[in-house]
Amino acid sequence: MDRHQLSLALKVGAVALSLALAYHYWLSGSARIAGGNFFVDASLIMCFGLVLLSDPLIDNDGIRVLAKFTGYAGLLGHGLASFVFA
Repeated sequence: MDRHQLSLALKVGAVALSLALAYHYWLSGSARIAGGNFFVDASLIMCFGLVLLSDPLIDNDGIRVLAKFTGYAGLLGHGLASFVFA
């Protein structure tokens, strides 16, 4: 698996996790407190945006890697907090 395929696979995984978290927060009704929390909702959208938009919008390599890393870490943190503690 080369670098581009790995990047695409990570983005597809991030999209899948984001959609699953959005369903869990807003549509399933099982996480009403998280779904009603503006900061949780905004951070989920921000992490999703960092993962998908860092490549086309950020020119500096170091900042782009940092943005991607924080986006993936945020999505992973949301996933762990939602599915483990909820």
